[in-house]
Amino acid sequence: MAKRKKKRAAPATWSYSVGEYGAKVRAYEREPGGILYGCVPNVGGRGYVRASLGHRDRERAEQWALSQSQKLRAGVTELETGRVTLATVFALYARHATPQKSERVQREDARRREMWARVLGGTLDPSRITRSRWEAFARERVAGAIDCRGFRSGHPEHQPGQASPRTLEADQRWLRAVLTWATSWTIEATGRPLLDSNPVRGFPVQTERNPARPVMTDTRYEKLLAVAGQVEREFTREGRRRTERTYLRELLILAHETGRRITPICKLRWSDIQWERSETRPHGAIAWPGQTDKQGREWTAPITAAVRHALEEHRQRHPGVGDALLFPSPRDASRPITKDTALKWLREAEERAELGTEARMTWHAIRRAWATARKHHADADVAQAGGWGDTRSLQLCYQAADEATTLRVILDPARLEAAQ
Repeated sequence: MAKRKKKRAAPATWSYSVGEYGAKVRAYEREPGGILYGCVPNVGGRGYVRASLGHRDRERAEQWALSQSQKLRAGVTELETGRVTLATVFALYARHATPQKSERVQREDARRREMWARVLGGTLDPSRITRSRWEAFARERVAGAIDCRGFRSGHPEHQPGQASPRTLEADQRWLRAVLTWATSWTIEATGRPLLDSNPVRGFPVQTERNPARPVMTDTRYEKLLAVAGQVEREFTREGRRRTERTYLRELLILAHETGRRITPICKLRWSDIQWERSETRPHGAIAWPGQTDKQGREWTAPITAAVRHALEEHRQRHPGVGDALLFPSPRDASRPITKDTALKWLREAEERAELGTEARMTWHAIRRAWATARKHHADADVAQAGGWGDTRSLQLCYQAADEATTLRVILDPARLEAAQ
């Protein structure tokens, strides 16, 4: 009878832990000699956060674990004793709130965290932010004495340039929103929120008195549409240089007929198109996914005959089904074209139509035109059809006054009678 061979014991994987309970950090390998990983407690939440360290150097991994444990211990102690710094608030916000945002907004979050920490100091107790410091920042930011990363003039890395009132407003509103978030984020170790109140609540926020919000007229749109087919793009495929018509015509029709932002339009997939007709959707509909919506909401709205016709023609030229993109990049079909590319095509069409470039006359001007042309409908319905989360922003930022409507307001008043 043959003897069974003894199985060799699998080589042990390396692991290194440091720190006490609640602040323990571990560096380890998943397979012998493989890439090293790190594991740290999820401060302010539950569970752990794991990530690759990107190397195989065990000595480096031990130093990393020691460093992380010290930082973690300092943070936990800070939270347990009730002493919270601006850096702690920013770190927790970056871990729990920022990841829910789009990539572009995440980059802006990172920039603003860096800027405010540099301007106010990461070790500052947020409750000590005074109105005088708030207003001094506003003056220096607009004057260019403080740049977008918080460096002051005279610093080697300072970037010259003045911030617009709109940029300053966004920076101030961001900090106010973060501190408001901190008042509702509870630390399990203490059972109390990070902050008892928002220290900058009620502080004035810089606003632009006369913001430029141009509305694209139908005449301008029609001229752009007439030349859209002439806008071409060049790309290399299989070693050969190719030229083909861009998606500009389809993008213009979708933007003009749906009122949607250009980024969600660029990211549409064939599975989002609902071809079925019904009484409330005579030409079909589009299910706008929450992943591409600015507010993360899902919307389904009927489409017009013009949109359906454009989509049917587009499908004939660029066949696609399922999760395939309607407007893929010619270099990588798994990625959509970007809004920057769409804006480049729009600018070329303006040149071909001899329209000239107007300040802020971008894709958003078409969204404003869509909202303005529907002022005579109920705001709630316009918001639902166009993808606005609330009617306030619709009225304030998108629906513009026009001469014809203003004249009707003046010439067509209601008759007032005394109550009987």
